[in-house]
Amino acid sequence: MEADSLPTSRPLSIESANLTDIIPLYDSISYYKGAAVIRMMSMILGARIFQEGLQLYVTALNFSSATEKDLWRCLNEAANNTINIQQVMDGWTRQAGYPVVEINRIYNTSDQEGVGSYMMISQKPFSLLPATNIERNPWWIPFKYFDRTFNQ
Repeated sequence: MEADSLPTSRPLSIESANLTDIIPLYDSISYYKGAAVIRMMSMILGARIFQEGLQLYVTALNFSSATEKDLWRCLNEAANNTINIQQVMDGWTRQAGYPVVEINRIYNTSDQEGVGSYMMISQKPFSLLPATNIERNPWWIPFKYFDRTFNQ
């Protein structure tokens, strides 16, 4: 994550037609952030749909070149177009860095049971250099939560 938090960091996905430009891109960002993004896609879609999407991708593009958009299309198709994977994943693959997420629970003070309380969730780009002002598009972040009725 350190390499992806520097001002010199690059996006995970870069379009290049030149092989000499591609080889240096096999670095820690490709492997570690790439693996994290794949795990996130599997979590969002569910293991079965994710597997079906990958099978469709490999079958449809067998022995041909493929792009990131081809993968998104196959995953969307496996999910019956219930989610726009490209919209979800572009923030993670098309821009450098990652967010710091802050979650604050706001309690309804008039109710002892916590009914009416809510959470305020915000994000900002992380940087190792504190004075760095980084403007980025927001990331789509999967978020799961449980309330007190979870095991009832």
